[in-house]
Amino acid sequence: MRWERLFTDMEAQLEAADRLGLDDDIAVRTQRERKTVHLAGRMRLDRGAWLDLRVAGVGPVRAVLCDLGPDWMLFGDEAGAELLVPSGALIAVQGLGVRAAVNPTGADRQMLMSMGLAFALEAISRDRSVVAATVADGTAFTGMIDRVGADFIDLVTRIPGEPRSGYTPRGVAIPLAQLSLVRRV
Repeated sequence: MRWERLFTDMEAQLEAADRLGLDDDIAVRTQRERKTVHLAGRMRLDRGAWLDLRVAGVGPVRAVLCDLGPDWMLFGDEAGAELLVPSGALIAVQGLGVRAAVNPTGADRQMLMSMGLAFALEAISRDRSVVAATVADGTAFTGMIDRVGADFIDLVTRIPGEPRSGYTPRGVAIPLAQLSLVRRV
């Protein structure tokens, strides 16, 4: 009887060690997985949620997440304005849930990557919306996005519908790296 209890105790210790090893393995895998999660993946599941943002050159912004691409986020603010925020201008986000979306792979990833910041700015340019483009130092330029280059936008002050022929653009070239926020006016 004594040996039976000894063997039972040893089996229990081995099972506990196996569980502990499994728990350690799960913890290591979980940590490894977390290191592959990007902020966009974390935010993707929070579409429709109100978030408190800190944006370079702008400061605090309270907005609802509407959409996002690989390097930009589209929000709606409390006044109903649409806000495009390049990922590089986002300083902090409060109010995110704890879950994260799985990183897209294959064709989904290729499609998402093709819809970068230039893609979003090109859509705004085609819409001919009047925008306020805020840059990293807090300066805001108002006009229409006339052209999207490889690493800049041309923002011109032009009346919507004004013919381009004989028109000399008045405006500013803004490097994408300095763009903090584009707000529909």
